Amino acid sequence: MRLFIGINFSQSNKERLLASLSPQDGRLTTLQNLHLTLEFLGDVPDSSVACIKSIFESINWSRFEILSTEAMRLNNLLVLEFHYCEGLAGLQALLHDRLQQNGFVLENRPYYPHLTLLRHFHGKIPSLSVIKETVQAIYLYRSTRIKGQLTYQILLTKSLS
Repeated sequence: MRLFIGINFSQSNKERLLASLSPQDGRLTTLQNLHLTLEFLGDVPDSSVACIKSIFESINWSRFEILSTEAMRLNNLLVLEFHYCEGLAGLQALLHDRLQQNGFVLENRPYYPHLTLLRHFHGKIPSLSVIKETVQAIYLYRSTRIKGQLTYQILLTKSLS
């Protein structure tokens, strides 16, 4: 199963983002799939969910706020970047370390917090409103296709204190 750990956004922030984009400029990320990835796990056995649940239970992290900066082109994507935030960077680093300690093979590259808005992007980079979100939880997502539609299903939730 294909898994990743991420942050979800409020419905109002998701709706505001998508309302300011044009589907003529590329393939819009669906409302329910908008997220900020903390760690991509890739294809892992179903049995790994129990280990991830244990890692989630071991994490004691306070809520924090994230703030978007600007939309940018990243290869053929339109992404929304986020300001550096110690809460976000620290949580991502902690997850990365705990996952590696438990045998997960992860990419070793600098963390780049962003939200993918459009794929196959070919338009002008829009000016978007700043998105401010209080991160209250992290989620384990499964990436799957349902009737040909890419769908991210939440498997686990870890509330932050």
